[in-house]
Amino acid sequence: MTVMNTITEALQLKDETDAVLAIREIIDTHWDDENFSLLNEAERLFVFVENVEQEVNNGGFDQFFFNSSGDHAHDSLHALETIGAVKTAAILKKAMSIFPEGRVPGTEEARAEALEPVGEERYTKWFDACDEEYYELDENREALLLKYVRDNASSFRDRVMLSGVRIETVKPGSSAYAAGLRSGDVVVKVNDVATTTPEEYRAVLQTLKPGDKASFIVWRNGELLEAVLEI
Repeated sequence: MTVMNTITEALQLKDETDAVLAIREIIDTHWDDENFSLLNEAERLFVFVENVEQEVNNGGFDQFFFNSSGDHAHDSLHALETIGAVKTAAILKKAMSIFPEGRVPGTEEARAEALEPVGEERYTKWFDACDEEYYELDENREALLLKYVRDNASSFRDRVMLSGVRIETVKPGSSAYAAGLRSGDVVVKVNDVATTTPEEYRAVLQTLKPGDKASFIVWRNGELLEAVLEI
């Protein structure tokens, strides 16, 4: 799929799934998948809805609640209600009801602790039943989400435009993470050499030897930062 740079372009895509994915890619240029405060209210709502869709479709409600997406279960419920996906919201609320008083804790550890008295067998069967309802639901969440974007288009920012190479994943605990690099960073220079394409990025990395220190200039959340990494 062609990279979309503006929300207007994304909304013009005929395929609803393609449009939603394009908008999510644009939103992801404004944050690091960790700090929601970098997004505005409309962008956060979009992400909260998409978190449900992605996680439940990939691994069911068990995956949704036991990944970081579960940290914002109540935000996702509110987001679904806001866009008018009331049937989907009802199923999410049902899935959440297995937690004491229907309150989903904000950390993975706390959620595991809250469900311990329930028992794995019971909550697994509960989530499986909710999964079946979710998969059989005839509610076009993508159409509702895109309508929300159209109705609030002025609140959605276009893609951050900067020439560089995006780092898809930086694992916590790695040397790159310790040096200050993060998932989603866009590398614009290494040792003062521009890296506007993957080829240029690979070429400059190939000049480095074990033990060399490399200065990475990256674009993150609207500003340029430096990370010094020992190869």
